[in-house]
Amino acid sequence: MRFSELNRSSYVLYIGILFFAGCWIAGALIDRSWTFGVNTMSELGISDTFARYLFLAGCVGAGLCVSLYGYFESSETESALKQYSFYALILAGIFLIGVGIFTMDYGIVHTIFTGLFFGTLCIVMIIYMIYSRRKRHCQVAIPTFLILVTGVALIIMTPLAFVEPIFVILFMAWMILINVSKNSCKMCIG
Repeated sequence: MRFSELNRSSYVLYIGILFFAGCWIAGALIDRSWTFGVNTMSELGISDTFARYLFLAGCVGAGLCVSLYGYFESSETESALKQYSFYALILAGIFLIGVGIFTMDYGIVHTIFTGLFFGTLCIVMIIYMIYSRRKRHCQVAIPTFLILVTGVALIIMTPLAFVEPIFVILFMAWMILINVSKNSCKMCIG
C-alpha cells in the first residue's frame, strides 16, 4: 500500500496521531518536571510552562481528527456493528476535546471527561473486536483483545500515571492497525 493510495479518513487519522504525539513529546520536553509513569498526561494541561497549551492543542486537534475519522468511516461502511463502533469513536473524540479544554483545574469536570474518554475507547474496541471476530478477521480481533486485557491488567497492577500513557500509546497503535488492515484487506473486512 502506497501513501498516495490512502483515503481521506486515513489522512485525518494519521495527522491526528502525529499531531497528538508531537504535542505530547514537545510538552514533556518543555515541562522538565513531567515524568512518564509518574505524572498523568493531564498534568501537562496544568503546567506552568507552554506545555499547557500543547496539551490543549494536542487534545483538541486529535479529538477533532478522531471524530472526523469516525464520521468518515461510519459513512463508508454498511455493517451496523462497525458503524456503532465508529459512532462511539466520534463521541470519544468529543470527550478528548473536553479533556483538553477542561483541564485538572476544573476538578470533577476533567475527571468526568477523562473517564468518558477512556470508557468510550474501551467500548469502541470491544464493539470492533466483536465485529472483527464475526468477520473472521483475527489479525485485528486478537490484538484488540490483547490490548484490552493488557489495559485491565495494568489498571489492577500499576499506578494510573503509568496506565494512562501506555493505554494511549496502545490505542494509537490499534487505530493504525485497523486502518492499515482496512486499506490492505478490504475484501476481508467488508
